[in-house]
Amino acid sequence: PGPMGGRPPSAGPPPAADQVTEETSSIMGALWTVSEMTFVRMQKRVQEDTRKKLQALEAALTQDKVAPDMRALLAKLCQALLAADRYEAELAQRNLAQAAYDAGEVPNWIPATQRMVQNLPTDSSSDGARPGTPSRIQGAASDSGHNDPQLAPVRTYS
Repeated sequence: PGPMGGRPPSAGPPPAADQVTEETSSIMGALWTVSEMTFVRMQKRVQEDTRKKLQALEAALTQDKVAPDMRALLAKLCQALLAADRYEAELAQRNLAQAAYDAGEVPNWIPATQRMVQNLPTDSSSDGARPGTPSRIQGAASDSGHNDPQLAPVRTYS
């Protein structure tokens, strides 16, 4: 792992946000790249736990134990994370967690992707709202006091 416990030296170059595919190397390249930005915002024990869970995800992807629909959702999440788009990342994370829940098995790596979304550095000039979308409460996900993706914060509409 890297200095912050993120990207392993063996990881290939990170893909551009719009070029993330459902391939294991593409998904993990994106997640390890984002981990370098998000791990510095986590406590050390949370970093280590997240790193272990990302390694579990990498093993599951490599062993073809992640369903094609989940790979597609992971690729979408990675695109949003690489673009530092908190709104799209939160939406993709909720869809990923819901799909896992609906499939009847929530893998142990789901909380790791949730933490990465919660700790994603964003443009401080924006509150996360997008043109044509309702305003949202800044930091609601990270201030909620839990890591359970099934208990994601509710978006407020004004």
